[in-house]
Amino acid sequence: MHSNYFYYLCTLVFFTINFSLMKKLFSVITLLASISAMSQQNVFFDRSFWNENTSVSQVKTAIEAGNSPSALNESAFDAPSLAILGNVPTPTAIYLIEQEGNSITKTTHDGRTYLFWAASSGNVALIHYLLEQGSDIYAKDTKGYIPVTFAALFGNTNPKVYEAFFRAGIDPKATYDQGESLLLKTIAFDSEQLPLTQYFISKGLKLKQTSLSGATAFDYASRKGNVNLLKTLRKKVKPTHQALPMAAEGVIRQPNNPIEVYQYLIENQKIPATATDYKGGTALHYLARRQDLPAAQYLIEKGANIEATDKDGNTCLMNACYGNNLELVKLLLKGKEHINKANGKGETALLIALQRSSSEVVALLLAQGADTRAISKKGVNVIEALLASYNPRKKGNDEDFDQKAALLKQYLVALQGANAHGDTALHMAVVKGNLKLVEKICSWPSIDINAQNEEGETPLIKAALTAKDTSLLKLLIDKGANKALTTSLGETTYELAKENENLQKSGADLSFLK
Repeated sequence: MHSNYFYYLCTLVFFTINFSLMKKLFSVITLLASISAMSQQNVFFDRSFWNENTSVSQVKTAIEAGNSPSALNESAFDAPSLAILGNVPTPTAIYLIEQEGNSITKTTHDGRTYLFWAASSGNVALIHYLLEQGSDIYAKDTKGYIPVTFAALFGNTNPKVYEAFFRAGIDPKATYDQGESLLLKTIAFDSEQLPLTQYFISKGLKLKQTSLSGATAFDYASRKGNVNLLKTLRKKVKPTHQALPMAAEGVIRQPNNPIEVYQYLIENQKIPATATDYKGGTALHYLARRQDLPAAQYLIEKGANIEATDKDGNTCLMNACYGNNLELVKLLLKGKEHINKANGKGETALLIALQRSSSEVVALLLAQGADTRAISKKGVNVIEALLASYNPRKKGNDEDFDQKAALLKQYLVALQGANAHGDTALHMAVVKGNLKLVEKICSWPSIDINAQNEEGETPLIKAALTAKDTSLLKLLIDKGANKALTTSLGETTYELAKENENLQKSGADLSFLK
């Protein structure tokens, strides 16, 4: 009996000593299990799952395995929308649409119903099905498109797609955006025999119709860069100066147009290289945005103005800074006096490059005299622009971010400084909620982890207001954040964290903030 008593006593002592350790271990195991569950991605989100042979039985099997046919991914695509884009058989698409959680009124990426995706894919049978089910032909997405104009945007040349919408009530003669008919919107995609254009003419449209800005069918056709098509149209329709910038702007998700189209427009049709469209954009503006160095060089040789600004105040250099073509930026820097121009939003080439381009482009701009004191109309300074560029999912971004930060420091930018509202880089990083970025900023020399902005908020207090879980709060405390500091209204970190809805929903233990 004594031996049994001794055994139970030892067991009790051992359990008591290790209870806290076991609790921590259990928390770790729970966390790992949660991460593991999250990492098991819905197979329907894998675009390779969808193709012309994906059957209803395959979809049923995947659903039975626990894959949701109605869940939205990070970009708000669901199984039916991805399936339609993957050109699955119509019965497969219909089966998915009819699953619980899906409907003809459900909106997905950019606020689009399934009719948008069917229209862009040119699936006539699915379009008919959705229209029969009552899908709204006038529904607008967040970009202002309706299904039929979305079909035109992606270059559908099958008259049956448009016929389906006309029979459903769309007026063939309707105009959109800048007074553009469907004929104007699609003519760039038509073949030299103009079958789709002839179809629209049979519906009452005119080849010589123009947009509100006066752009002709020839101008719109130039967007695809098909010189033979332009030569065919030239027999019936005259170009305007807008043809050149429209050719440079091109069409969505299409490669850059061949240089021959610019040669034809400038040398044969005598359109000046300085020609602008209704937005004030020149061909060089669009070529810079498309990172088309050879065409940009040709335009400059023909007299394009490097320093031209469009109606929004954007220079060609600014547009080039959305990409990583160092040689293109060098070419456009030959007119150095415009390096510090600001557009209508107050953005300079440097602010844009810090957010969107590479450290090499940033280095070039700084070496050429870019002003590090630039601040946009929204109050974005070079530090905030730098932070906006952080994207750990993008290959090489981490190193590029560090190189940009080092460049700013080299050009005497106080990385520990604050903006007009007293927010430091750490305040801004906390709002982004990325632990790795916050840890990176904490390692910057002279960064004040307890700096208070004009509201008296420290980065820790900012985290209490915006955090989705406690990890960010714990990281800041581990780095030396003072949880005793209060806002200008006397609010503590603990009090504000208790009001955070995300933390309330998760039932987070906030006692460590007391």
